[in-house]
Amino acid sequence: MAELSALELHQVEHADGVCKPVTENQIKSLINAGHNAVRVVALSVSTLADETCEGEFHILPPALPGGLPRVNENAMLHYDRMIVLADKYGLRLLLSFIDREGSNRLARFYEENGEDLYDIHSKTYVAYTHVIKQILQRRNSMSGRLYRDEPAIMAWEIREQPATGEFFTRTLAFIKILDPNHLVLGETASQNDPLIP
Repeated sequence: MAELSALELHQVEHADGVCKPVTENQIKSLINAGHNAVRVVALSVSTLADETCEGEFHILPPALPGGLPRVNENAMLHYDRMIVLADKYGLRLLLSFIDREGSNRLARFYEENGEDLYDIHSKTYVAYTHVIKQILQRRNSMSGRLYRDEPAIMAWEIREQPATGEFFTRTLAFIKILDPNHLVLGETASQNDPLIP
């Protein structure tokens, strides 16, 4: 399987700062180049003051202080389209929920730091699992399928950086309860990017 890593298929940022959705030609070009799987970069997380990229971040701050983060419907429409086009052309997607910068931004919503993501009792971890739940239970606006049933999704990636201990096992179990249909990609101290059924 030819895999292309960390591709911004879900949202293409241009020099003018405006984010535009993936096009059919981009997907076809990947297939024509011999790629049948791509790892898509993590969902983007806004800050409390972000106005770049026309505000098209996937994860928005809580509506009220201390509340849970919100999924941005406008940004997720691009994600829906990416999944449908990938399915149409036989491209398989490895999708990551959050990266290091995203965890830092998520933590700032709660006056915590990015490392608090690994504390399963932190507000940041609760927010992270809320994001996961919203994504896995999302119904694709174009296909009508729940994300857990989308054939184009090959695997979910817990995090783009190493994840260990109780954070990893708790998050893995949480994902598999909500979505038993897809693999889960993770990286631990003893395993390098295992695909977990």
